[in-house]
Amino acid sequence: MAVARRLVVAAVAVTVVAVVAVVAVVALRRAPAADATVVVASRTVTETAVMSGRVIAARRVDLGVSQPGIVASVEVVEGQQVAAGDALLSLDAGLERAAVAQARAQVQQAAAQLKDVVGPARRRAVAAVAVAAAERGRAEANSARLGRLLEQGAATAIDRDNAATALAIAVAQQARAQADVDATADDGSQVALARAAVAVANSLVQQAEARLALTQVAARGPATVLVRSVEPGEAVSPGRILMSLAPAGERGVEILVEPDERVLSVLDVGQRAVVSADAFADRVFAATVATVAPVVDKATGTVEVRLLVAAPPSFLRTDMTVSVEVTTNERSGLTVPAAAVRGLSTRTPTIVVIVDGHAVERAVDVVGRGRVAATDSAEVVVVAGRDGAVIAEGDVVVVDPKIKVGAAVASPPASR
Repeated sequence: MAVARRLVVAAVAVTVVAVVAVVAVVALRRAPAADATVVVASRTVTETAVMSGRVIAARRVDLGVSQPGIVASVEVVEGQQVAAGDALLSLDAGLERAAVAQARAQVQQAAAQLKDVVGPARRRAVAAVAVAAAERGRAEANSARLGRLLEQGAATAIDRDNAATALAIAVAQQARAQADVDATADDGSQVALARAAVAVANSLVQQAEARLALTQVAARGPATVLVRSVEPGEAVSPGRILMSLAPAGERGVEILVEPDERVLSVLDVGQRAVVSADAFADRVFAATVATVAPVVDKATGTVEVRLLVAAPPSFLRTDMTVSVEVTTNERSGLTVPAAAVRGLSTRTPTIVVIVDGHAVERAVDVVGRGRVAATDSAEVVVVAGRDGAVIAEGDVVVVDPKIKVGAAVASPPASR
């Protein structure tokens, strides 16, 4: 009986050990949570490059003055919309207005001189010709008379010589009077000089009016005032920027980003981008890569990239900070979440798959990184086997980093 009891106790003990062993095995093969694994799937991944930048005007015009002066008034404020012809600022124009008045007076004086030349002066010259002709006739008659008297002995040679001199003077006076008549004719020299004086006076008026116009600065087309850096009463001079405007146009606005030169291999003109302003993070809009600078800034190692916003939203402002995500490529292949790749940033990344209830490590190459859809927040990678490792669609990949290589695990329903 005692022997029989010992045999029964031993059998019970063996059974208990066996049960404990089964429990231990079950514990080792406990399935991980569903969200701790994923299934390798063939999908198309959109690769993007994310960078920050700022909004710039497609065109920017800096305004100043072309002559020194004192600012009399500034008509606009920053952010104001202006139309063609709208006044922006004006300089004190007292001296310029006085110069215009003086030049106009000179025009009136020159015009009066021209009017006198073709009118009274011409008539005076004609009358002088008539008087000179009469004087010449009288001198000729007197000279002839004295010549006869000299022959008769009733006059002296001196009388004859005086008469001849008087005749010569009369002839010269007649010629001079005729020259004055010719000079006052429509094609005469005095008329030409008077007309030239009028032209010079008119040009002086134009110059004075031009200088007066330079005291007024107006918009040449519809624009937005970006910067106003002048106040009334300031003394200004040529070369100083007083105001900056962004002309309205069909190109919309541009975004300037300066990413590291390492992105040059994936950036290209025409690529699409999604942009969000830091101040309105929930409101995105589209842009297109317009230019990629042909040179790299050697001081910073960056490259200047400009994106065009064809339809800018109303909240967009010049110099606003924005985040830009450029779609650089689309790549198809076997994908897993980036979180499932161990050593992703190293040269030897791996993934852990479940094979026959065990966690097995497989070497992979990451050939693409991005998102499956624009609305996805999680990053996925396109992988390929490395060093002979085989990766197949449907493989269950461990995401949970707590599961170590070699651990015995079951294959749960995996999440994608």
